[in-house]
Amino acid sequence: MSEDIPASKRGLYSEVVHHIVCRDSSRPRISKTHVLTTGSRVLLLPLTRSNVSPGPGPPADQTVVIEEFRYLSQNIFVSVSVFAGLGILLGIVCLTFNIYNSNVRYIQNSQPYLNNMTAVGCMMALAAVFPLGLDGLHVSARHFPAVCQFRLWLLGLGFSLAYGSMFTKIWWVHTVFTKKEEKKDKRKVNVEAID
Repeated sequence: MSEDIPASKRGLYSEVVHHIVCRDSSRPRISKTHVLTTGSRVLLLPLTRSNVSPGPGPPADQTVVIEEFRYLSQNIFVSVSVFAGLGILLGIVCLTFNIYNSNVRYIQNSQPYLNNMTAVGCMMALAAVFPLGLDGLHVSARHFPAVCQFRLWLLGLGFSLAYGSMFTKIWWVHTVFTKKEEKKDKRKVNVEAID
């Protein structure tokens, strides 16, 4: 059954109504129907499973968020941790070599303090692998925010130390070579002026 509705009440809405159905002047009975209004038409549909939302009550109007811990594969965590441990050992060897041979001329010319900062930064960044692999299986939910902050600081400081010291070393080499070129240019100008 359909009927026209006024323009002020046009739009798309849906509701379930109880209305009285009378057939052949017999006793009236109450029936549920689904009223769907589109544009200027009202459609009365019989209430069936296909046009009713599942579950008790109206359908949900928002996304239900369920928080749960995600777990890492322990095999991957152990293998990456082994490689990170080997990298840290290599960093300790390089740092020890750099400190032990700090009196050698080649080590002195290579900016040993920047080398030490690079080694320490790389070791800190590699050490961040261990707290990054901790999940709800190893850490309780109460301590998890502290672990998250610790791993962010460790990774950030390690990266900043390693990259910053390498960038400083590159800048130092750049300035040394540009000063040499400037000295050569000044010598050429002085030689030409003398001639």
